[in-house]
Amino acid sequence: MRKIILKENLERKRKRNVTLASIFLFAILILSTVGFALFSADQSAQPQTPTNSSGITDLGGGRWGIALGDKSIVLSNSLATVKDIPVEISTNLISYTQSPIYISSKNDAIAREIANALSSYANRIQNACYGQCEENLPEKTCSDNLIVWVDKTENKVYQKDNCIFIEGDMRAVDAFIYHLLGFS
Repeated sequence: MRKIILKENLERKRKRNVTLASIFLFAILILSTVGFALFSADQSAQPQTPTNSSGITDLGGGRWGIALGDKSIVLSNSLATVKDIPVEISTNLISYTQSPIYISSKNDAIAREIANALSSYANRIQNACYGQCEENLPEKTCSDNLIVWVDKTENKVYQKDNCIFIEGDMRAVDAFIYHLLGFS
């Protein structure tokens, strides 16, 4: 048989359960706030990634970061490793601002490094061919903002009209980017 419960006892039991649930939720709220405050304080006490005097940060793992206002550029080589690569161009970053940039490269990593560095400044970045090609890409000439990468043993960067020719490996690409950003 079931016990007969008075309405008053039922109401008192319900209020007690609501109060206990409220206290439990309030405790979770307070503890999570305190935990977040402690975790944030612990994070800010950790040493920051070292930045050298030029504004280039060693991100570790062979990656180098450059913070430019609210933009960040990550490169594969340090400025020291590319400083001896000749970069003979008159183009600067302002030349690419809000303009389309075309990249002619058979190497996806090279094209990606250039695109990642310039994407915040360009109107759009698109793969293209320098002259005629058999791929389904637009064919561009030096009247367009075209960056042409060619795999060679010697690293160098030079300009002909609106074409930038990058010969060599990823170090030549990064030398070009450092130059555009005013680090060389």
